[in-house]
Amino acid sequence: MTPRLGHLLALLGGLGLLGGLGLGCSISEYFVTGGSPTGGTDTDAPDPCLNGVQEPWESDVDCGGPICEPCGVDFGCKVDSDCETAICAQGACSDDPCELPNPCPLVTAPCLTMSCDPELGCLLGPVPDGDPCGGDLPAEPPPPAGGLCLDGLCLAPCGPCEPLSGPCREGVCDPLSSECLVLWTEDNTPCVTEGGVDQGLCVQGICESVIEDSVLFFTGFDGEHGFDADEPWQIGDALPSLCSAQAIEDPPADVDMESGALAGLLIGECLPATPFAKSCLTSPLIEHPFSGTVDLSYWEVVDLPQEVARGTIELFADGQWSEVHETSPVIPEWTEQLIPLGPVESPQIQLRFCFETSGELDSYSGWSVDNIELTCNDCAP
Repeated sequence: MTPRLGHLLALLGGLGLLGGLGLGCSISEYFVTGGSPTGGTDTDAPDPCLNGVQEPWESDVDCGGPICEPCGVDFGCKVDSDCETAICAQGACSDDPCELPNPCPLVTAPCLTMSCDPELGCLLGPVPDGDPCGGDLPAEPPPPAGGLCLDGLCLAPCGPCEPLSGPCREGVCDPLSSECLVLWTEDNTPCVTEGGVDQGLCVQGICESVIEDSVLFFTGFDGEHGFDADEPWQIGDALPSLCSAQAIEDPPADVDMESGALAGLLIGECLPATPFAKSCLTSPLIEHPFSGTVDLSYWEVVDLPQEVARGTIELFADGQWSEVHETSPVIPEWTEQLIPLGPVESPQIQLRFCFETSGELDSYSGWSVDNIELTCNDCAP
């Protein structure tokens, strides 16, 4: 033990401070003499700060505390003075200045803050966008009440913007102008109309009531159907013919493969050879209280001579008939047809299937139709 350390220990013992350090020993144990407890020094006694053991007053082995040299980086510590760097962080000596309490100065700017980088030091930067305006210290003048931060700037609040919201729009605050904006929901997004009554679709920020694929009319000719049939059109039970030169006979069953009803030219017979003027199978008036595109679907079997016969479908709307489709002359089995009729605004519409010839026929079974349906797609009142 060095004379200087021995005198220090003696002084601490004389002042009664060693017990406060928790050493648990008397001064004579550290103040070693050359052979007598009353005088001299023993220069061969080990230095307690170099004995390879962590003493009670040390923060780590042979360092730290009130007596020994400060500890290096990563050694244990209790207070900053235990460390060579004077930085004690979470029980270990550190050389990172960012681990000091409050390593950077506070700022008064309402949307700026200091951050510590171990290599670059203290850096000034913005707080996250959308944070309320406020700084580490009170700012002069104070930020606007309710203001929000954007790119380090405090912007005044909008609003309220909620009254501008609706089923297909949202009132939001534009932080750059501090004014309310209305954002439209994407068109054709499902919505519920004001009051939660009807389902609809968003169109330019408005929820419009929609009835998807509304069936305007359907008949399979079983029961009431309302059609008028000019000769040689007939409506009745399916009955096969046995006379077609093309072996395309009237179907023995309706499209549902039952012995139900259908409409056709002379059901169960072939057409006579004599020419026919235009004759039609005409639907009743069909209510159409919507705006939207209309589709026609139906099933058919066809055996007609292309050179001298025509089978057409006509639509009555806005006070006039117009041809919308001409059927193929040869369809040997039940086949579904889908005919887009386009936008129809008329409040009432009608359909008719028409047949006419310009010359003599020779053993043709004619034209059979079933399951006629009109639908309005994405229609709104």
